[in-house]
Amino acid sequence: MQVNLKTFGALALVLVATGCAHKAISDFDKYRSAPLVETEVMPTPEQLQSQRTKIVVLEADDSSLRGRLPEAGILQTRKIEAVLTGSSVEIVDRSLARKLTQEIAAINLSGEVSKPYTGPAVASTVVKSFVNNVSSDYKYTPSSVSEYKGKRVVNPHYCTYTAGAAGEIRIYELPSFRLLRTFAINGDVSSKEEAQCRNDKSLFLDLQRKAVEDSVQRSRVELKNVFAPKGYVVDKRISDKNVIFKVMVGKLQGAAGGDKLRIFTVRKNVNLLTKKTEFEEVEIATGVFADGSTITDDSAWIIPDDPEQAKKIRLGDFVKVEYKKGLLEF
Repeated sequence: MQVNLKTFGALALVLVATGCAHKAISDFDKYRSAPLVETEVMPTPEQLQSQRTKIVVLEADDSSLRGRLPEAGILQTRKIEAVLTGSSVEIVDRSLARKLTQEIAAINLSGEVSKPYTGPAVASTVVKSFVNNVSSDYKYTPSSVSEYKGKRVVNPHYCTYTAGAAGEIRIYELPSFRLLRTFAINGDVSSKEEAQCRNDKSLFLDLQRKAVEDSVQRSRVELKNVFAPKGYVVDKRISDKNVIFKVMVGKLQGAAGGDKLRIFTVRKNVNLLTKKTEFEEVEIATGVFADGSTITDDSAWIIPDDPEQAKKIRLGDFVKVEYKKGLLEF
């Protein structure tokens, strides 16, 4: 029987995504309400609003390439938008692009924010990326003869073409322009043909473009985790030794049955030197979103992994979805 490896890989990914992680709440009506103590730092009314994070994805800066790869910045920008589309964000148009790009360019030059952004408040976060370098190469492998199970095998000659791309993604908060996150991205692709190597410029450019897209694809989990769905704990129910919690995050924010999540509390500390109050997010438990009809547009029920950890969860604590790569993903 002939097996389609691509189909097999896709099925395996489905099993990884939907296997042991999925849990359902059996007989929801048997669960009864349980008291919830307020957490130390309760969320503000603004934080309780159930909505997607609005972001602006600025066109990537490919000026370092000096025109060696046309449209590299556009390719990277579109790939970032494709990765984030359908998650817990709302990508707004780039009508603010010019002003925001100028402000961020000034920050990159000076290393500090001169003044907060004062333009229209259409987004809370800005994603700015850079294509810093692209490269390509080829290697010729001549034909050879080997022996396999006593038989002579002729291995044909071939040429391997490779391309790589390196860049960076930076995420800024509006209106403060505070740098929230920055991480390097790297991608590489290759192709092979049974022939002498050829110095084909169009072939190299095509591979470099694919490498730029690959650099974003390889960093998709890290990028999505920056904007992971976040929701606050508002209810608790128990049935025998089982405990579940209701959180204010649902389908509209990207929550799905079986998605793994982390549960955090916010703790307030006073810096003894500066006397300033500081807030720290502390992870207290892990769990999953329950399957089935318990997930609505704006809310969901979650199942903690550990009953002992569940005892730490309070009213006003929050959860974040944790995206991870499947076993067969690179």
